[in-house]
Amino acid sequence: MKASTTLRLTLAAILALLVLLPAAGWLINDAFERSALASFDERLRAHVEALAGRTGLAADGRIRVDPALGELRFTRVFSGWYWQVAYRGEVVATSRSLWDSSLPITTPGNAAFGTLSLQGPRGERLRACVLRMQTAGLDDELLLTVTAPMAEVELETAAFRRLLIGALGALGLMLAVGFALQIHWGLAPLRRMAQTLRTVRSGHAQRLDTDLPSDLAQIALTMNEVLDHHDAMIQRARTSAGNLAHALKTPLANLRLEAERASPDGAALKADLQRIETLVEHHLTRAGAAGKAAAGRRTAVRTAIEPVLDAVRGIYRGRGIEIDARFDADAEVRVDAQDLQELVGNLLDNAAKWAARRVELHCQRSEHMLRLSIDDDGPGIPAERLDDALRRGVQLDEQRPGAGLGLAIVRDIAALYDLRLELGPRPGTGLRAQLWLPLADHPNRNRP
Repeated sequence: MKASTTLRLTLAAILALLVLLPAAGWLINDAFERSALASFDERLRAHVEALAGRTGLAADGRIRVDPALGELRFTRVFSGWYWQVAYRGEVVATSRSLWDSSLPITTPGNAAFGTLSLQGPRGERLRACVLRMQTAGLDDELLLTVTAPMAEVELETAAFRRLLIGALGALGLMLAVGFALQIHWGLAPLRRMAQTLRTVRSGHAQRLDTDLPSDLAQIALTMNEVLDHHDAMIQRARTSAGNLAHALKTPLANLRLEAERASPDGAALKADLQRIETLVEHHLTRAGAAGKAAAGRRTAVRTAIEPVLDAVRGIYRGRGIEIDARFDADAEVRVDAQDLQELVGNLLDNAAKWAARRVELHCQRSEHMLRLSIDDDGPGIPAERLDDALRRGVQLDEQRPGAGLGLAIVRDIAALYDLRLELGPRPGTGLRAQLWLPLADHPNRNRP
């Protein structure tokens, strides 16, 4: 079983601390060591300059050194704090701390001052500052050397290192605990959302709680929309099944009665079978549209509509009906291609059926929607009967051919996609059918 998100984030934070804190500690410790050594060198330079001020020639021409340098450690034997004066490769004066020993004679190179590491009389590591000095009355230079034990710097840096390790360790522990608490607190809304999902799955709730941080609230709202859509599809499926069962009762009863007769009426049987076939076709179309409506596909309007236009023009060419179509060549809508053809085909067929001479199809793009309008120059529909025109099986004129399902299918498909459908009078005479389709680039808005 995979580790939880909380554990994985906590482990990642701890791993980052295990990498970053030692790296930071190494950098801080290195900077401190450099600073401590530089400060140590400055102290040695001050002592060698003091020694230079106390070195000169005596009246008898010998080199004289005043030993009072103000540092008692120069008088403690083998303390590591030593000074030495050399002339022409020979040691001419040393501090009392050297006793009867001497330091290696070294030069600072071409510079007047120089710092370097030396080995003391007892093999201890020393830090030395060497000064080359020219004195009046002497033909050559004096080499003044002052040393101090490196152990003092090492003890200082070791003490700082222990303090640094302790501080970084405590900081790392506090950060680890803080990260764990922060991650636990930060993921609490996700845990609450998961609990709500389990509640919805168990049937104790119908929707997710949206009392969450803004980003998670948007996810919860989207999931609620999916749940609502799912519930609506289930409700539509139940309604459709009930409607189909109810609609089939009469033709099935007629078929049963005809079958029980000694001489069944073939024409009546065929009429009832045709009615059953029409009803089944209608409900299958609704079921197919319901499945596709959830997919949210992209459909090019021109590609989908042109075959429908050609088919309708062919059907009504004998009546001299002219169909003029103007639409955005680049428009894409978030409706399945077959459903778009079903919508436009039924609206065009209805308009051409009632038109006197002309049908017009126009598309107009707005910020989020594509408005598709189909106008005919027929008699139109009275305002009080517009709702009846969209009802399944209702024919406003029984003299015209049809089953009264075309506009009902358009209404059902529009409802599945949550599209806005309007029927109204056309300026002058005739009917105007308008349908608002969501542009594919704006998938979150289906209505203007």
